Parts: sequence; C-alpha cells; structure tokens
Amino acid sequence: MDFTPLRDMTPEELASIFPNLNPQNHLITSPPVKEYNCVAWASGINNKRIDFYRNDMGEIDDDQSCTRYIEHFKTLGYIECENSDFENGFEKIALYEDRRGDFTHVALQLEETKWTSKLGYLEDIEHLTLEALEGKGRDKYGNHTTYMKREKK
Repeated sequence: MDFTPLRDMTPEELASIFPNLNPQNHLITSPPVKEYNCVAWASGINNKRIDFYRNDMGEIDDDQSCTRYIEHFKTLGYIECENSDFENGFEKIALYEDRRGDFTHVALQLEETKWTSKLGYLEDIEHLTLEALEGKGRDKYGNHTTYMKREKK
C-alpha cells in the first residue's frame, strides 16, 4: 500500500492528518483496506466504495456538498436531526464538511460515548468524540455539521 497505516505513524504524522486524534481517544478496529470508504462503512457495506463526487457523465461535479450524501442516507431510513446526542433506540450518523462546505467524512455512533469511522484508505477506528477527527486545512475532515438518525433495526 502506498500510505502509512495509523498504527505505524509517528505522533507527528498522526497530528498532521488528525490533530485531535491521540492514543487515548481512539482504538484501531481493522486493518487498512481500499475496498470501502466511510460512506459505505456507515451504510453497513464493507465491499465497495460509495462516492458522489462525479456527475452522471463521470466528470468531477461542482457540487461537493453533503446534499447527495444526506439523500443517500435518507434512502437507508435516516432523517436529519438536531444534534449528535445519544438517543436510545436510534442509530445516528454525523457528516463532516470542510471550510468550503464540501463533504469530507461520515461517522456512525456505536453507543453513548463511542463512534466508528473508516478513515479513507486507512483503518476503521472507534473514537470517543466527533471532535477527535476535526481539523482545518488540507487533508483535514473539517467539522461535523449535519446529524441524522434512524430507528435501530
């Protein structure tokens, strides 16, 4: 693979990508793979990537916002909600966007104080807060801005 897995990164390398992530606030739960991404992972899929960066003609789309991702998760039974607070009987997700308003990531809530994320081609992790993945600048996830929920199956 042409990237350094989280487990092999120095603290400086990790901080350059995820400035708020540290050994105390996350746990690696899978090896790095390219077969799926965060959208697929939060959708319950681990054998293909789900992206909406290209339009129907295969060109990079000008609209990189969360809109199509929100629509995707609505097809899975999610509705938008006000916050990321844990609600018994519901699954929640949080969508991130960068300072331009472009979609960057989605995390899935596992329990009251635990989230799971697939970090691009890197590992899947459990993290204690949504803020653990926030950061500004190039290659950063930005901030969590949109929340959705659905009843647990």
